Amino acid sequence: MTHLIQLLRELRDPSNYFFNLYSAPVLFTFFAIMSLGLFVLVKERQSSVKWSFFSMTAAIGFWLFSFGWMYASANEVTAYRWAKMSYLTVPLIPAATYFFTIKVLRIYEKNRSRAKAFFAASALFSLWIVGTPTVIEGLYQHSWGYYPRYSLWSLVYLSYFFGVMIMSLRHFFVEYGKAQTQT
Repeated sequence: MTHLIQLLRELRDPSNYFFNLYSAPVLFTFFAIMSLGLFVLVKERQSSVKWSFFSMTAAIGFWLFSFGWMYASANEVTAYRWAKMSYLTVPLIPAATYFFTIKVLRIYEKNRSRAKAFFAASALFSLWIVGTPTVIEGLYQHSWGYYPRYSLWSLVYLSYFFGVMIMSLRHFFVEYGKAQTQT
């Protein structure tokens, strides 16, 4: 617990950051997407889709928030911590997208176990990426800020990420085809 308190203290220290025009659009997008997610959550009280939409916007929002602060980091240690922190939720993006897809298409009951499996796999990927140096080997320093340096192991995660996203897209195509044949 002491380590976590120290980490949060370091991340809040203004001397670890500098004004970076490149981080501003990312942080603005974070605020926009979180506002949209919260708006839908509050406005759509009776909707069964609102929580799936919010989970998707929250996962994407936290990724943008973390990357925005990583770009604004004045040193590699702070940037590396933000890079790692972003992967608390980045692996949740495909699972949350899939969850939203099956809720909005009203095929949740048929795909519930797959959605749960994707959330479990996402949690394992998150633990793997955040808890080990296997996927993020370090950072590149660019003129616009720091960016993670990924190992070849990241291809395992990317296969999962894009595989689930393609499955989500496929559900839309299948349901669209069904709707076309019904009319």
